[in-house]
Amino acid sequence: MDPKTSRATREYRREFEKELAPLEESGAVVRLGPTDDVPSKLQEIGTIISSSVREGCHVGLMEGAASAAVPVARDWPFYAGKPNSARTLYPEGWVVGSPEEAAKRILETTATEEAWRDAGKLAAEHALSVWDWPVVRKHFEKLFLEDR
Repeated sequence: MDPKTSRATREYRREFEKELAPLEESGAVVRLGPTDDVPSKLQEIGTIISSSVREGCHVGLMEGAASAAVPVARDWPFYAGKPNSARTLYPEGWVVGSPEEAAKRILETTATEEAWRDAGKLAAEHALSVWDWPVVRKHFEKLFLEDR
């Protein structure tokens, strides 16, 4: 969030940094910064969260799931209950309606190493069977290459 963008951005960033500081200090949040090697960074995480109020699809969550991170997706408020909500894109178990549900999902799926790995494996299997390039390629080719 570039503080030069606007006063609102500056204020939002200031508040964001203020709330994030104690979480970083405690080790609960680790900021990695920009990287050109997303696949290797994703292999270092165990849970990926989509906390947006709206998304087109949130590719980062898909990539995290493909890397076997446990996905937790907020039911994006701008689209909740509508045809293109998070619930229409992601498996039901991934989507939560509140911070309490998110915490419950994270605590339940990470309660043991085995449960965490199993949940991550299922997430990766789903992501790769639905969004991997060999699966979606034919749809892109039909859309962009087929004669009309």
